[in-house]
Amino acid sequence: MRSRDTVTYSLVFLLIFSIFSGIYVPEKHLQLDDENEMKIESISRNNNLIDIPTWKIGDKWNYNGYLDMVDFIVGSGVNTDLQTLTGTLESTVTDIYITTVDNSSSLVYKVESEGYYEANNINLDGQPGDLEVDMDTTSIIRASDLATVSQEAIVEIDFCRDFWWTCINIDVGYLEVNQNYSPPLEGYDFPISVGESWSQDYTTTTTYSGSSDYVDIPENTVSQSTANYEVVSQGFSGVSYASCTTSYNISSTNVDGEETGYKWFCPAIRGDVKMETIESLGFSAVHSLSSYQAVSRQKVINIDVEFPLSPIDSEISAWINVSNNNGNPLANEQLQFRYEIKGDIQTIATASNGSAHVTFNTGIYGDNSNSGDDLGSHGILAWINSQNPIIGASTITIDPDVYEIDLYVNQDGVSVERTRENSTLTLDENVGFNAIRDDSIVFSIPVINRGLRVSPPTILQIEGPDGTITNANIPALSSLEEARVEVSWLVPSNQPFGETTTSFNININDGDLTNNEGDFTLFIGSIPVALLSLAEEMLTLNEVLISGTNSYDPDGGDFYCTFSLESLEGDIVSSEENDCIYEYTWDDDGIFTVNMVVTDGENDYHSVSSDITILNRNPEIILLADSDTIPVLSPITFEITERIDQDTQTPDAPVDILWNAPCEQGTTLGIKCTVTLDQEGPYTIQVDATDDDGATITEEYMIEVTNIAPYNPEWEVKFEGNRLIPNSFGLYTVNEGDQLTIRGWAQDSENDMSSLRHVWAPDAEEKPDLEIIQQNTAISQIEAIYETDGQHIATFQVFDDDDESTDLMTVPFRVNNVEPTIRPFSQPLPVAEDQNIEMSIIADDTLNDLDTLVPCYDLDPSVNSDNQGSEIDDCDIESFNLIYSWPDSNTAPEKIVFHVTDNDGAVASVNINIDVRNKKPSVGIGSPSDYNPISGDLVILTGNGTTDSLYDMENMIYSWDMDISKDSDGDGDKTNDEDILGKIVEWQFNNEGSIVVQLTVDDGDTTNSMRITIQVEEKPFTITSFIISPIGVLIVIVLILSLVAAPVIMKKRKETEHDEYRVPSKGTIDDAFDDPDYDPFSEDRKKQKISKKRIKEKQNKPVIKNNGLDKDLLLDDDEKVSDNQVGYIDLEDKNLAVNEVLSASEIEELIGEEE
Repeated sequence: MRSRDTVTYSLVFLLIFSIFSGIYVPEKHLQLDDENEMKIESISRNNNLIDIPTWKIGDKWNYNGYLDMVDFIVGSGVNTDLQTLTGTLESTVTDIYITTVDNSSSLVYKVESEGYYEANNINLDGQPGDLEVDMDTTSIIRASDLATVSQEAIVEIDFCRDFWWTCINIDVGYLEVNQNYSPPLEGYDFPISVGESWSQDYTTTTTYSGSSDYVDIPENTVSQSTANYEVVSQGFSGVSYASCTTSYNISSTNVDGEETGYKWFCPAIRGDVKMETIESLGFSAVHSLSSYQAVSRQKVINIDVEFPLSPIDSEISAWINVSNNNGNPLANEQLQFRYEIKGDIQTIATASNGSAHVTFNTGIYGDNSNSGDDLGSHGILAWINSQNPIIGASTITIDPDVYEIDLYVNQDGVSVERTRENSTLTLDENVGFNAIRDDSIVFSIPVINRGLRVSPPTILQIEGPDGTITNANIPALSSLEEARVEVSWLVPSNQPFGETTTSFNININDGDLTNNEGDFTLFIGSIPVALLSLAEEMLTLNEVLISGTNSYDPDGGDFYCTFSLESLEGDIVSSEENDCIYEYTWDDDGIFTVNMVVTDGENDYHSVSSDITILNRNPEIILLADSDTIPVLSPITFEITERIDQDTQTPDAPVDILWNAPCEQGTTLGIKCTVTLDQEGPYTIQVDATDDDGATITEEYMIEVTNIAPYNPEWEVKFEGNRLIPNSFGLYTVNEGDQLTIRGWAQDSENDMSSLRHVWAPDAEEKPDLEIIQQNTAISQIEAIYETDGQHIATFQVFDDDDESTDLMTVPFRVNNVEPTIRPFSQPLPVAEDQNIEMSIIADDTLNDLDTLVPCYDLDPSVNSDNQGSEIDDCDIESFNLIYSWPDSNTAPEKIVFHVTDNDGAVASVNINIDVRNKKPSVGIGSPSDYNPISGDLVILTGNGTTDSLYDMENMIYSWDMDISKDSDGDGDKTNDEDILGKIVEWQFNNEGSIVVQLTVDDGDTTNSMRITIQVEEKPFTITSFIISPIGVLIVIVLILSLVAAPVIMKKRKETEHDEYRVPSKGTIDDAFDDPDYDPFSEDRKKQKISKKRIKEKQNKPVIKNNGLDKDLLLDDDEKVSDNQVGYIDLEDKNLAVNEVLSASEIEELIGEEE
């Protein structure tokens, strides 16, 4: 026969074999119309059939959970206060691979989970300690439908039994459990939709191994089971997790219809946000998601199926689309297409659009989850088998009875939300579809297209419980697409009790007319009224009758009563009574709460509670004292001479004694008590006597206590809450301006303490007339601030109400000056040239010194501007506030100094970092005088639009490159020429066409450039322009010279004499130009001839300086040419026009004269 310990630990060992789940109903506020008719709230269209998710290696789900042990413990016979084991569960996808499942090649996930649960400070059959459970689980999940192929669990259970200040660890057991399911257990049937249900027969093969000193390891088993599932509702799971406000409640039962749990599937996290498993042993396991950590999807695979709902044995198409995480298609991706139900496995590659096309046969095979609505739903997979595989998945539903268009009003998929007061509940079969008057009901009615083609828009006719007919427009729906119509109904306050029916009909002539209509039944009842009958008082051991027979249900339904009451041990005793009568007896006195809950057939309930007082007989005692008078602070002894308890259950200790005074015997439980009284006047001692039933009486005895004078005066000095310690002479050292708290007190009898008078002179020598008196206080407190340094003395004396007093006490202080301090501040941010730095600095000092502080800014710590002290103590600006700027970043200091001085000469200073940054010039070219000049025109260009700091503007260099297509300086860079400098320049453009001009400005630190385009127009042709052109000028000169030379030659033939003015035979056209006075048309005959003498005089003249001449008209030394190169001088390159040598009018005059 096993020991009691063995039985206890054996029962604990049975707790740990489950997967976990649960439910909670949130509050939701719904605005209703005053009218009680049905109203369409919304019509939504979406593919609400939730398809299968895909996982990646590293995806992780973290849960908080607990094991609810209440029902298990009640049936186990173990005496324990254990209620729940709380803990965490972490599940992670660790591998993706291909394996054989039921003789078929299948792609699977490997999911590893780690669970830890504990219950601290519990009691197991009188053994206190902590219970710990570690559970590691490995699950193999089929990727095509998330069916569970197998599970392997390793469980370790330890109980740490308390022993003094430590604990002794007891290994309750170690167990390994392997379970294989055939066929794999389909807890989901994708695609998921509300109202869908399915069942599955399966075989579980379980093997056990492990060790335990308290329980035998179970034998291996093979069992056949049936699991039933239903998607009962969609809505809020009760777990506040982002993106999971809409989840799907999948409830499960066994073959007998008993609940085995449920789970809330959340598409956003690709798994369950909450789950509960109910075990037949009598406990449940609940887990709620705390976090979901999905690994990054660098590549995404989507599968588009031609017909998500398809006939059997049909060839259809699918498109496998691969994209990156930004949605961009990826080409040349090698994938494997898998339609595992038929063993169809194909190797494919994406085209340039990131898509691969495949065809496959839907087959004729059903799945293992029998739903009755179709033959089967099968997963389609496409995956990239890499180091971290990537999977895409979709589901195809095959059915032999498929129509082209088949709108289906799914009455089983109707979701109902009931709002009562401030609480909203999603109704389902477990809760019951019922309501009461004034409840707000929202029906969500689904219409699904189970056809192959897009359905036409139509109308859903809804007839409410009150006969009101409402029409809802149903939009066009693609295959398996769903539209939901939300209709609200406020239950009228006079609604008759009973069942109400809401019917709906879809107005369409489609392939299957049998599923175009449906109805929904809602029971309208009432909350029962709980009336509790219970005596207010009763003696111990008398039977108490507790009755709820006066309770009733206004809707006429049956009800039952559940009673809950407190036992003597403090436990809750519960009993469910169909006749609503319960009897109970208390063996001892006390006040106990009785609660009764009345529940009707619709699970509506009403509770009421009441207290009952169980009375007990009181004990008796006799109390005496040594004397009836005593001086204060003198000891006196009180004694109990007799104690009696007539109904005691423990005769050896009939009455327990408790003195309500600090007995000097060291205990307050004896029959004697000696006290030393600390207050004068009447004194009454009390003693409590308690019997074994807890009944207590209080006995009193009074004596008179005389007065004494106050004594033992004390004081303390605090600064900023810290107590100051004086030196060996009792002298306190403080700082000037410290706000000191001085507390004083003295001893006296207790009744005098509250009437004591305290007299203070805070500064007896410096301010002898200042006196502070505090009346009726045991402890006095004053605030003192010494504003000057030196010696100060405070005095203190305490008086009682009889004018007795302590000696006069003195408290000496040594006060020291306090240097000013500068508060922390933010260093100024970098600024541009001419930009103000604005800052304010706050300095602290004592109140007395604060007004005398002298704040200063030293703007250049490298210069002693006042020729006093050092370079860093100048007072360039006397202020706490600074608004200042620097014009040049090169001359601005790297730091400045702020310092402040108090009236005692104490100084505090701080460096302020300065960062003045050059402002890059903003180049701007003003509008030129002409954007479209004619070749040869002068154009004025300005850089007036350029901006920078004032300092940089004054020193700005403006460099113009007048044609960036030419390299005028010959350095190989056409865009860096300095053709002309100046803010405003004048330039003659001689070449027609689009000429890009670039202005570069330089502020000494940085440069910036801007370009504009000048469109130079070609000069129109005229005789004048031709004449003044270089070619025209040459022709005119030749004509002139020819006309001039002809008469000279003729005249020379006639004359025989010649003088110094005659042109020698060797005279040339060059000589004509070199003779400064030569003029063939002059009336002076001497000037009509070329003179060698004048030519020589001209050549011997000194060189005239070219100051004031346009430098563009002068040739540099390196530009001088020989006489035979004159004809090749490029006037345009020198910016020289012909009309600057000979005007047009002069040329026309010459031509006219010749004519």
